Amino acid sequence: MGWFRISIKMWLLRRPRVMSAVFTFFKNLPGFSPLKMGMVLDAAVARDILMRGSDFEVSPTSAPKMLAGDFIHGMDKLPRYELDRSQIREVLSNKANLDRVRRFAIDNLDRVLSGPCPWDRPGKKQKIDLFSCFVQPVVTKTILEFYGLDFSNYKSDVIKGDALQRSYRLIRLIGTLIALPHPAPYGRYQAAVDATKGEKGLIREMKRQIAAYFEQNPQGTQVGDGTVIEQFIGMEVNNDSVDKVDKVLKRLFGILATSTAINKLFINILEELLRRRDKELHLRDEYIATTLDQLIQLVNEPVHTSGSPMKAQVKMRSRLRGYLLELLRFNIAFPGIPRHCPRATSLTTPDGKTFDVKKGSELTTLLPAVMFDNQTWPEPDKFCPHRNQGAYMHFGWGQHMCLGMDVSLILLEEIFIKFLQIDGVRGMRLAGKVNDGPTYDAFYVYMGDKND
Repeated sequence: MGWFRISIKMWLLRRPRVMSAVFTFFKNLPGFSPLKMGMVLDAAVARDILMRGSDFEVSPTSAPKMLAGDFIHGMDKLPRYELDRSQIREVLSNKANLDRVRRFAIDNLDRVLSGPCPWDRPGKKQKIDLFSCFVQPVVTKTILEFYGLDFSNYKSDVIKGDALQRSYRLIRLIGTLIALPHPAPYGRYQAAVDATKGEKGLIREMKRQIAAYFEQNPQGTQVGDGTVIEQFIGMEVNNDSVDKVDKVLKRLFGILATSTAINKLFINILEELLRRRDKELHLRDEYIATTLDQLIQLVNEPVHTSGSPMKAQVKMRSRLRGYLLELLRFNIAFPGIPRHCPRATSLTTPDGKTFDVKKGSELTTLLPAVMFDNQTWPEPDKFCPHRNQGAYMHFGWGQHMCLGMDVSLILLEEIFIKFLQIDGVRGMRLAGKVNDGPTYDAFYVYMGDKND
């Protein structure tokens, strides 16, 4: 019966729109209790669970717990300890570091867009893989520069191609490993499981590079200076343990998933934006701007404000972030947040009832239902980019909020600012169905139709 519940949950997680519609209908029926099935559908209950970190730990089926334990093949020799989240968050949320991420992103965007861009051919309709030729190169190079890794000389029988392609595939492999469910009776991700053949060599290479940093600068650097690896080394100055390299590796391995997450977020946002544009063109008067038109205007025209140009940029980025988060609400990239209950406890539902949670229970916050809860989201079916940005749960909530959230949002902002300035974006069309999964391999669109 437990396996049956897990299978249903995973089936629904892969179909967020179906899940939202089904549970919107069923959750108010007498006698129906989604919590008994391990499903959290109400925003208030979800926030309660995610804030109570000691009562509801990160689940063994989620990435952070996998990284802190021995679930990933090749890391089972590492000591079992939790990630020092507060110190990692200090590094990844530090203003100086976020400014560096922004600079790296802008430089890499300029480099990609100034190269032989396949979309730079006006008047000719063409099919383009935006994943491979735009977002993946920018995100991967930015993250590698920021973290201080270099895979250009690393060779593997599993990871082939030129230096840059090897880096892309290595990062995708890391993201795939982190995205794999555990246990995994579902079978759908067998190809991703097969990709782990290159994992041991990858971990050896990362440990080698970390050890080299220790040798060059055993004191590391302060937060906000140097690479992320050097800043993580700086945390170990007063630590006499012999597994310093392993500790830095574990921190680094966990947050390298940021790269894969940003790629997935970009594709989900753009997919929703293009689908929404097509619907809006059918439903609206031709003189009313679509959501895509609004975003193009937002990033291409100055924001009218009485303040300085810098304040205008800050205001524009804040408004853009509101659009991106709301678009993600309608096309959620990571639909489930699993939690494990190490001891018996209880929850209070919105109708005032008490639900007893048994020790060892698994509860999954189902975001497609939670973020359409009308008690938290007025008119949930209405697209509104001016909602409270702190209410979104795309990156989790509370003590275990995603460590790479700030880095991800900075990168997404810069990518969309540049992307929306490309000629032909307004006439872009989706080219076929987008195949979902733990990671994306491609995202095809049509651009440059001379009839648009």
